[in-house]
This record gives sequence, C-alpha cells and structure tokens, in this order.
Amino acid sequence: MWDNIERIDKIRLLRHELRHIYVDTDSERNPYKLVDHDVTDFAEEIALNTDDTRWAERLGDLTIELYSQEQDREADEE
Repeated sequence: MWDNIERIDKIRLLRHELRHIYVDTDSERNPYKLVDHDVTDFAEEIALNTDDTRWAERLGDLTIELYSQEQDREADEE
C-alpha cells in the first residue's frame, strides 16, 4: 500500500501510528508500550485531517484492493 499512496497519506498514516506509541520512562524492564485509541485521539484525528476525514477508510479500501489484485496474480500464475 505504501508504494501506492501520496505523500500526504503517508504523513497521515505515520502520524496516526505514532500516536500508538508510549514510552514509560519509569519502567526499567520494558519502557516501550503500544496504546489503543481513545476518545481524544478521534478528535485530534478529525482536526488534523479536515481536508480528508475518511482517509483511513480510503487507505483501507486501497489495501484490500491491492491485496485482492495480488491474490488474483498469484492464482493466474498457478
């Protein structure tokens, strides 16, 4: 999918995924954590993407389409 999207969508995607990272500086064993979405995240996503509020759905659809095309190519090769 990455190779098939515009720069602005790459920025949106990276910015979104980076929001899932939390570094717990008090943890000596494993300070790196992944966090789920929360309500404030949705509001921030909307504010950051007012020009394309459905970007994630659009990229999801693109990913499904690209995957389907790859599966079709592999089936044709067999």
